[in-house]
Amino acid sequence: ISQKEKPIVITDDYIELFLSQRLEVKVVKPQIKKKEKVTVQDVLSYFTNRFEFFKSILSRRMELFNILSINKISSKSKKFSLIGLVREIEKDRKKVTIEDTTGSVEVLVEDEKNLRYLTLDEVVGLLCVKGGEEIICKKIVWPDLPLKRRVKKTKEEIICVFVSNFNGKGAEAINREIKKLGKNCILFLINSSKFPSQFQKIEIELKNEFSWVYVQDITILLLDEAFLRKYMEEFGDNPLNTLLYLLRKRHLNPEFNSTIYEEDPFLIKTIPDIAVIVSSSQSGAMNYKGVTLISLPKFIIKPIGCSIN
Repeated sequence: ISQKEKPIVITDDYIELFLSQRLEVKVVKPQIKKKEKVTVQDVLSYFTNRFEFFKSILSRRMELFNILSINKISSKSKKFSLIGLVREIEKDRKKVTIEDTTGSVEVLVEDEKNLRYLTLDEVVGLLCVKGGEEIICKKIVWPDLPLKRRVKKTKEEIICVFVSNFNGKGAEAINREIKKLGKNCILFLINSSKFPSQFQKIEIELKNEFSWVYVQDITILLLDEAFLRKYMEEFGDNPLNTLLYLLRKRHLNPEFNSTIYEEDPFLIKTIPDIAVIVSSSQSGAMNYKGVTLISLPKFIIKPIGCSIN
């Protein structure tokens, strides 16, 4: 606003105009394009591409040494690592069958903590020893997030405020709290009714789905808890831990359901800086290898939001 445009009296309209200098925010919902006609070759290519993508990541993991193809396992193999796609899981017997491009093998898993989070059709690394004729997995290794990640920062200080399932009550209190945070605030309203505010608002609807948000160089992953529920039940764990393990798998929906996509929309190629679960049954937060994970309950049930600098 130029000097000559400044009013003699500072009014509410002027303040609103000053605060309305918008920051650039990009919201991208994944393009989920299913193949209409699926052949046997399509399915083979789908799993081969998945295997090769994760193998390239797992091959660089320091924990995995002496990596063998399944057909190279011999009586002389004592301590070695395998990279394979999970074909069968028998958790009561602690047995897992994995396969690679050379064959398949059954493995006894002693890593009970991580066996709980293993899913069909994902690609993992197994740190193994040979016990007689049996192959024993001492540790399950996921593709995971890089250990050394540069923590990204915006050019100027920006505060992101997240509110889930706002129902129209409490807007004044939220506006007062946002005002205390400074002028560069972005209010993300997810699955919410109309919210009267002078601050920059981004309204997003998420129903059993997820979305990517970009604020300058920062990548944010937003997920509806309903999207995670299948794996919450399978893992027997809370929303935050469920999302944590899906991030470690580098795939948001690893189990194959007979649908082939033109491009896998659930593959995590870009690692988020922030991941927020909305419409959640619980509230909480954690940090994992530079990624901030937040579980945000419905405002109409538990009237809280969260802000991130």
